[in-house]
Amino acid sequence: MNKKDIKATITKIKDDSTTISTPRFLDEVLIEAIRCELPDQPWQTGIHKMVASKLQLSNKLVSDAIKQLIVRGIFRRQVGGKVIMEVY
Repeated sequence: MNKKDIKATITKIKDDSTTISTPRFLDEVLIEAIRCELPDQPWQTGIHKMVASKLQLSNKLVSDAIKQLIVRGIFRRQVGGKVIMEVY
């Protein structure tokens, strides 16, 4: 899915909603849109706010999507702009 398709899908989700201006739940399209906007790690502090602003989504929704991407192993955990190397 390219960025144009992702943006069109986000717009459609927003247009389909009659009571809220942004989606309140994560689906695979939103997670993928957020993943595509994230730069390589390490991210600067507050990256979720920058992505949220760009995609016109809530900070919490983007933060939740990033957490989901970390759980899936697509990205690594970070604290204070530094990637945490997991030791097992």
